[in-house]
Amino acid sequence: MSQDTPIGDITIEDVADVRVSLRAVDSFRYHHGGDLKAAEIQLRSMLEDFLLKSARFLSGGGYLQMSRDGYALVLSPDRGTITGYSTVHRERTWEQVKSGVKSRFKNRGESTAPRPEAGPPVSTADFADNFDTASVHLTARVRQSYAPICGIPRTSHAELEAAIREAIGEWKSGTVAHLDDGPFEFEIDGRYWLVSPDCRVLIGARDHSFRRQ
Repeated sequence: MSQDTPIGDITIEDVADVRVSLRAVDSFRYHHGGDLKAAEIQLRSMLEDFLLKSARFLSGGGYLQMSRDGYALVLSPDRGTITGYSTVHRERTWEQVKSGVKSRFKNRGESTAPRPEAGPPVSTADFADNFDTASVHLTARVRQSYAPICGIPRTSHAELEAAIREAIGEWKSGTVAHLDDGPFEFEIDGRYWLVSPDCRVLIGARDHSFRRQ
């Protein structure tokens, strides 16, 4: 992901004509409340700011994710529709962040929780029963790899951890693969996550598969 990722044929002048999907509106209202019209206005305002500055990721289908300071917008392949919205800041909107409203999260250093002792390997069939997104240990590697993806500085430990857990929480009970060298790999929205064989440690995140070529 990079700010150099092509954004396609869209400029700030086009923002007023960009459509806002019901999915994006519903996600915004879920996080922050408010009515439909207010959500559309704020999402377009975010798009203006994110076109100027954001980390960007192109999915295989051509969708563009734009992330900044814990907020993310998704644009359709033709860049004509805001199709998605997510944030780790449920207590404040992007406009409130710009206005100086403080987060309820405190910036902290790296977690001092020790890495759990290795347990017995889990079978692929039992992965869903053993992988707990709320308690899985997060390595420094997964924080380092995910920080630029979601646009949160690694020093903002609490927000970064919340973003990672929210992201992996979307897996539910999807497809998971057992790699040749032991770990598990699963995919969410074109992003791949690596989990230890005992399902106790989240090892890493990438925008492409961990499989060896």
